Amino acid sequence: MGGTAYSGNITIPQKVSYWDSNTKVTTDYPVQVIDDSAFFQTDVASVTFAQGSQVKSIGSRAFAECTSLKSVAFAADGKLIIIGDSAFAKCTSLTDTIALPEGVTAIRKGGFDGCEAVSCVVLPSTLKKLEARALASLTNLKSIVSKASTPPTCDATTFEATPTAIPVYVPCGSVDAYKAAEVWSSFTKIQCVPIATTDLVAADGDELRVACEQRRIIVDGAEGQCVCLYSAAGVAIARTSCAASVETLVVPQAGIYIVTVGNRAVKVAVQ
Repeated sequence: MGGTAYSGNITIPQKVSYWDSNTKVTTDYPVQVIDDSAFFQTDVASVTFAQGSQVKSIGSRAFAECTSLKSVAFAADGKLIIIGDSAFAKCTSLTDTIALPEGVTAIRKGGFDGCEAVSCVVLPSTLKKLEARALASLTNLKSIVSKASTPPTCDATTFEATPTAIPVYVPCGSVDAYKAAEVWSSFTKIQCVPIATTDLVAADGDELRVACEQRRIIVDGAEGQCVCLYSAAGVAIARTSCAASVETLVVPQAGIYIVTVGNRAVKVAVQ
């Protein structure tokens, strides 16, 4: 994909088509890799991976130093496994939440190093490894959500210059493991998602935990169930099958929202 001055909002498709003028045949090829430096230092404003994305890896410096890049939307049903070395390094305008999809197992060296405006990072349950400076210098980070029951292994510099006094939300049964894990233990507020205090309808013996932080609603205890988000007027906003214990929903604006998990529901006020 390199060699072109990309700009604006781009979508990474499931496939590309090639028309052979000799055979008069069109062949579809899945897009499985974002090449090294494919969008390096371009004026890309947003990146969206199409539903059913076939991309398995994002190469070294693929989006590095794209200083106009404000958002990245990964495909929840995609095949992404690896975030390459410095893939999104120094994307200084990347704001709000970095939410990595289920299936990602590793963030390589410097993957998001220097993304100083990011406010929240959501790590999938499948994540195994965070390499050197993978999440370093996220100086405005307000929270981390890690869905992995076993703390991903880290390098001593994984979170270098990233605040350690921020909340780190983890599955409720994994709090002690994170507190004891190397590097993770440097965070002073490792906790499970606090239980909501309004309009909670609990299932038999189950405990649904819901918390609100900025424009994110964090749900714990929904693994294997359908999680739905509605406006106060009952308009459906999002629906997801929760693959991990912890699920994060991003809301469009402040207001009152309804979260349902199976036959349970909770009303949440987002400031």
